[in-house]
Amino acid sequence: MLLESKPVGPFALNTYLIACRESSKAAIIDSGGGADWLARLIEANQLEVVYLLQTHAHVDHVNGLAENKRRWPKAPIALHPGEQSLYQGAPIQGMMFGMHIDTLPPVDLEIAQGQIFEIGELVLRAIHTPGHTPGHIAFYEEKQKTLFSGDLLFAGSIGRTDLPGGDFDQIMESLAIVAKLPQDVRVYSGHGSPTSIGTELRQNPFLRGLR
Repeated sequence: MLLESKPVGPFALNTYLIACRESSKAAIIDSGGGADWLARLIEANQLEVVYLLQTHAHVDHVNGLAENKRRWPKAPIALHPGEQSLYQGAPIQGMMFGMHIDTLPPVDLEIAQGQIFEIGELVLRAIHTPGHTPGHIAFYEEKQKTLFSGDLLFAGSIGRTDLPGGDFDQIMESLAIVAKLPQDVRVYSGHGSPTSIGTELRQNPFLRGLR
């Protein structure tokens, strides 16, 4: 698996480019903005973008989605239906943070719990993990032992639940689900550095007692 990431935008959102080296199929997870670096990597590696995957629809996660859709129009935008109100309101909400967000394109695919996204030989499974937002999704690649956790789980912390649609009890239930993954699973979060399930079980106060 080819995996590249870069913190983008005013909230240092981690946008991820993942690709299957055998097939050259690729996906972008959370289009936070600044597509030039993505375009350079995609061109240099002769990749075909087959999905624009969204963990959720907060403004920092969709800031660059319209631009990415223009650049890779054949790649469907995938988002959980529970995110529609956030998605539709993102351009107005962005103005509150001094961010200009283009009108967002229609969602092409509604993500369901357990849905599989094949990216060449890579297989991402969608795990519905509400709490930070109602339709929050984490993407798990079992063979690669990789979890893209969005804003569910960070190194040493968890996502906020004090924003509209947040729910602390729900996020704790979602954390209990991912806490059951193998401890050597690498966690790539929406913000901050990578970590692992085992590290967070040992060091993250919110995960103590969940396994």
